[in-house]
Amino acid sequence: ACARLGASLDASPRGVLQLLARVGGRELRALLGASGGMLREQMIDVLESLGLPNSSTRELDTLRMVAKNPGLLCAPPARVAESCEALVAVFQAAPAAFVHVLNRCPSLLTCDAGEILSNYRGLGRLLGLPPPALARLLAAQPRLLRSRAEDVQAKLEALIYEMYMPREQVGAAGSCVCVCVCVCVCV
Repeated sequence: ACARLGASLDASPRGVLQLLARVGGRELRALLGASGGMLREQMIDVLESLGLPNSSTRELDTLRMVAKNPGLLCAPPARVAESCEALVAVFQAAPAAFVHVLNRCPSLLTCDAGEILSNYRGLGRLLGLPPPALARLLAAQPRLLRSRAEDVQAKLEALIYEMYMPREQVGAAGSCVCVCVCVCVCV
């Protein structure tokens, strides 16, 4: 089954084993039971469900995306499409960052679209950044889109407390807040 999966994904046996080690039981059964043609079609469906022109998806490395998030092979295309629409809305201020984010954090394509947008709005309010600056921050740390603003704020408060920083210094230095958020949440 591993050899068949490797052939259908054009991946090495070691790569397939690493991929299979990262999925849950239900996904593992689905992947091992799927035909090679079905998996190739699923990878094409993932790209097509993004609803983007070929020029936008040319730089996407689908095999690498699947290696980072094997759940993409089992994700319903409608959910991927909804998540993609949410990400397009988030990165409309910095369109070049969109493909970079998908390559870096493909798990966002399996997240709930409403959650992505809610987290984006919450981070915008929390950090007080204009959309282009927030998009650049999220391009550097896309995992922030999986974090609720309340969680980011709690971690930021804890970091400020641990660093013995007066709140006035943090409020006055917007870039300090961004750096703290990235360090606090993503490390």
